[in-house]
Amino acid sequence: MVFRNPGWRQAFGAEARAIRGALGGLAVAVHCIRSTAVPGLHAKSINDVLLDVHDIQRLNAHAPALEALGYEGLGECGLPGRRYLREERPPG
Repeated sequence: MVFRNPGWRQAFGAEARAIRGALGGLAVAVHCIRSTAVPGLHAKSINDVLLDVHDIQRLNAHAPALEALGYEGLGECGLPGRRYLREERPPG
């Protein structure tokens, strides 16, 4: 584990803007849910992002745009009605 990097907040803000751009108006909210979001906690530099979207079925059509950002779509991954995407690139 590493100490929380103060630059991660800004990095997440940039990532959230990129995700919103890739999804057009589909995103209701983009949340950082990783331990790096909590000041003072030890954390790995892994992006854990929770998306709220207007229509989960429409999210599938945006898969190429999310892939262009470095995310691999893994479908429901055992959670019906949800989508799991894994970041393919090392976090910045």
